[in-house]
Amino acid sequence: MPVPARPLNRLLACRSVPHRAVLGLMAPALGYPAPDTLAQDLKASGPGELVKIATYTYVHTVAASAFGTAPELEQAVPRDLLIYFAEMQKANRRRNAAIRAQLLQIGEIFAAEGIEAVALKGCAELLRPVFPDPGMRFLSDIDLLLPGRDIEAARAALEAAGAARSSTRGVTGRGHHHLPPLTCTGWAVSVELHHALGAAKVRDLLPAGEVFAASQPSGRAGLRLPGPLHRVMHMAAHAELAKRPLEAAILSLRDCLEFQQMQAALPAGTLPAARGRFAAAGCGKAFDRLAEAAGAVIGPAACPETGPGLRCGNRMLRLFGRPAEQKLRKLAGWTGFYICQFVSNPQLRSYYLRMLSSPDALARVSGFHKKWLQRF
Repeated sequence: MPVPARPLNRLLACRSVPHRAVLGLMAPALGYPAPDTLAQDLKASGPGELVKIATYTYVHTVAASAFGTAPELEQAVPRDLLIYFAEMQKANRRRNAAIRAQLLQIGEIFAAEGIEAVALKGCAELLRPVFPDPGMRFLSDIDLLLPGRDIEAARAALEAAGAARSSTRGVTGRGHHHLPPLTCTGWAVSVELHHALGAAKVRDLLPAGEVFAASQPSGRAGLRLPGPLHRVMHMAAHAELAKRPLEAAILSLRDCLEFQQMQAALPAGTLPAARGRFAAAGCGKAFDRLAEAAGAVIGPAACPETGPGLRCGNRMLRLFGRPAEQKLRKLAGWTGFYICQFVSNPQLRSYYLRMLSSPDALARVSGFHKKWLQRF
């Protein structure tokens, strides 16, 4: 009987051992076999390095599940690290419960006004999860899509309940896809009310009216869910279409995991249909890039082992272990974006000029970019 070929360990493309160890934890966290080098990589990595990489890539809430699925890995790391990852997942589970309670409260406020909103991105996960543990998905805010006729009434209803508009989050005026974020004492996170799912290509790929018309009841007052097709399309669009050319190879680990979970949990045919919609809109490469990134991280069973997809995935894995190069790519992308917008967008040009004359605004912007680059 012929001996089956040994599966290709694609993570070896990442030459940084601690980065490769974090990548390696993702497959067992989702219930897939652990890479054959993972225990060795964990032993060779400093606990502080693993914590930093996992935290800044938003998978510090996922790692604990890897040790639960593959308990033999526990011998490769200090017990304190196991405790840290377990506590991070527990804390995020509590945080997500608070965000869900806030979301349901907002839904009741809307329902009292005869308004319904579609829960987007992480909010959809809170209402109809694809992850096996409610503490795995890290959320930054609440995103809600409303029909244009209802968005101002929705904002007024939330402001009447105590919410206030944030003045520190950049340009969100006319033409932007959401209103300025709302915050409120007692809320876990801020709220963004969307009249579109994104800017430019995202708006064209996912027309708000179409998404709302195809949305499904959530079973909760005032809240609906995007249909499976639009849910995966929005996740992929949000992850990839905002990237500039130099940023295309930067791997978003949290998005890779969510893509893989959607592939496993959503109805059969959903992802091929989404790929077809992206291709028809001229964005096929962006969708395939995310699919390949997810396959490269999870392992050979989930991805092709030859052809352009393999080269693309290996390139992303290599770059994941080169944080200095990622920073340079991100800085170059930002610089090009700001120059282009200053030249072509009068609204943003006015905003930038006001910002340059305000030390407080410059400090906020500088702090934002510095914090963002720490992810690498």
